[in-house]
Amino acid sequence: MSTKKRFMAVAEEAGIEVDYRHGYIHPRTGEERGWEITLDAPKGKVFNSSSCHVDCCLQGDGRSPNWAEAVQGLYAIIDDGFADCEDDECDVCHPEEE
Repeated sequence: MSTKKRFMAVAEEAGIEVDYRHGYIHPRTGEERGWEITLDAPKGKVFNSSSCHVDCCLQGDGRSPNWAEAVQGLYAIIDDGFADCEDDECDVCHPEEE
């Protein structure tokens, strides 16, 4: 199994959604970026490492990530664990219905 597939499999097993982008413009800074891996915590959870539903901890300027390093980073995030989202008005956990 390739390290990219391993990364995706480990994330899926932990209930983490992955958004991998490369060659994009950062929305806040307008800078051109090489790649970014955005992680979404499982539904109803936040990452202990950031206390947020979304963690954009993996970024780089190269052509693509070093997937072996990315897997190690993912294991560290998973080892930090998750906490229940305690915000009763959280837009992620309780989106407003139209």
